[in-house]
Amino acid sequence: AVVSTQSTGVSGGFIWYVIPWSGEVIHNISLYDVHDRATIFLDSYPVGTIDRRNQANGTIDVGSRPAATAEIRVLVESLGRVNHGRYMGSDYKGITQKILVNGQPIHYAQVWVLGLTGKERLPKLISEKQPPVILPALF
Repeated sequence: AVVSTQSTGVSGGFIWYVIPWSGEVIHNISLYDVHDRATIFLDSYPVGTIDRRNQANGTIDVGSRPAATAEIRVLVESLGRVNHGRYMGSDYKGITQKILVNGQPIHYAQVWVLGLTGKERLPKLISEKQPPVILPALF
């Protein structure tokens, strides 16, 4: 269930883990070996963040949320690369060990990767011919 960005052929950017959940109440979600920052969503609402700079492993207590059916989403952001020392070349991004819900390992997750590997892949945001457009954002 756990996939790094490198195993998908992408070296950096964002990776979504989408876990469908049904059955028991969700009390906590644990992530092991997060690279670099993970934001956890339960039914599209953010419930917590685990950041490698503070602690690579962590548990988010979500209270006692009823979960006849729920969707757990974890968005992991790559914050760059190690460029010296023993971790150079092995700084994988994503969740590189495991995901637990209520202490039980997750064996299935849909994985979506948004690779950002260079400025040539990003669209030109401002054009002289067309000024930027400002629209309201709905969340």
